Amino acid sequence: MATRDSNEFKYALRDIAAHAPKLSNPYDRVRCSEWARKLASLPDDNLEACKVKNEYAQFLRIQVRNNFLHGPFMSPPPETATLSPLAENLGNMMSQQVP
Repeated sequence: MATRDSNEFKYALRDIAAHAPKLSNPYDRVRCSEWARKLASLPDDNLEACKVKNEYAQFLRIQVRNNFLHGPFMSPPPETATLSPLAENLGNMMSQQVP
């Protein structure tokens, strides 16, 4: 992972770790730690993987700082080795909610 991307990811994880204990729901705190662990375990050997990893980390960071989890973070992370791009994941979630 490029230094800039690596630093951005580390900063996001530190921010998540600092604000996660403030989440009021204990289940949200568990899901947040599961997602942080999953994101930290993802490979970062190419630019696309780095971008996906950072998108999820920044989105989780925003939600944790606002004390409210939603979207993909309402359920545990998938067991797959990689994640689909965040935009694709959010689009799929929205399409499932449309009648």
